[in-house]
Amino acid sequence: MKEFKIPLVNETIKNDIQSVLDKYDVEGIELEYCWEDFKPRSLFSGVFLLAGKDGLGVSFCVEVPHNKVKANKTAHKTKVFFDDCLEIFLQPENSSVYYGIELNANGACLDYRVFIHNQEVAQEKVVLPKELENSKAYDGGETVFGYFTDTVAGTTLTFDYDWKAHGSTTSEVKDEFWYFDVFLPWSDFGLAEAPKEKAVWKGTINRIDSSLPRGTNQGFLCLLDEPEIVSFHQPKKFASFSFQNL
Repeated sequence: MKEFKIPLVNETIKNDIQSVLDKYDVEGIELEYCWEDFKPRSLFSGVFLLAGKDGLGVSFCVEVPHNKVKANKTAHKTKVFFDDCLEIFLQPENSSVYYGIELNANGACLDYRVFIHNQEVAQEKVVLPKELENSKAYDGGETVFGYFTDTVAGTTLTFDYDWKAHGSTTSEVKDEFWYFDVFLPWSDFGLAEAPKEKAVWKGTINRIDSSLPRGTNQGFLCLLDEPEIVSFHQPKKFASFSFQNL
């Protein structure tokens, strides 16, 4: 399992993630191409993680040649993964749920939570969580809603697309780089306050590079550890993130 640290600071970060990152000289993490067939070109993609009293800050700095970024989606809960897309998957400590936030340069967001089912019995019957009893099954349409259950690399997952994040974002493309900051309050992860030092979360940070000629595979970058198939949704392959006081 790949291991990373999330710096934990005793101050609020929502209003200016960048200044706090600079203040503590936080080191970045470089995303990796895990699949050769989905590496049409090699682009730098870095991310900085920071935990404050009020929430989690995620700051992306990714290379975009000629300042060209594909961003066709403009509405919330749409399929932004067909655009150039930045993604955050995080699973809090002692939780069977991970949270997904997928964003394009317009700030359009596909946000959801994913319930990880027990995999000890291969043919286990999937039982939807009580929170989804009144939801509708997602029908594959352009607007994403309700729930969807799938099995990925042997793990059964139920996606709750009715869940919504309550964070904020800023996006800028300049000098052949795309800078994207995301703030997520701790309440989005079901927490009343910041995690304690040495708490360990799991997850991955992803990038989808879609600004390519027609017929070319998208570029997929992430932090998964030797994934079995081409999918970011492999919680068994998630990296670990431990919180560390600064």
